[in-house]
Amino acid sequence: MKRLDEISDGDREFQEELLNAFIEDVRENIAKMKPALELCDLTVIRDQAHAIKGASGNVGIPSMYATAAQLERLAREQNQNGLDELVAQLETSLKAVENWMG
Repeated sequence: MKRLDEISDGDREFQEELLNAFIEDVRENIAKMKPALELCDLTVIRDQAHAIKGASGNVGIPSMYATAAQLERLAREQNQNGLDELVAQLETSLKAVENWMG
């Protein structure tokens, strides 16, 4: 995670703090999206995807950034096709970050 090294100046303890906060925030974002998917509340989905996009860009997780950007775009366009799958991809990416953390 090159971006994480850049913003933390290589400080591993700070990186761990950043990633722990990132994980907690993204968990909350995803938790808010799940009921919104069932209710077809595209505004909530768009807003939560936007938050994940920004956070993943800040810590340097391009795959999660791309998924969140696609989810945000679809919700903004009122297109419900594939939203469930994209949220599942975000969950998979989050698990990968958690596993990387150990």
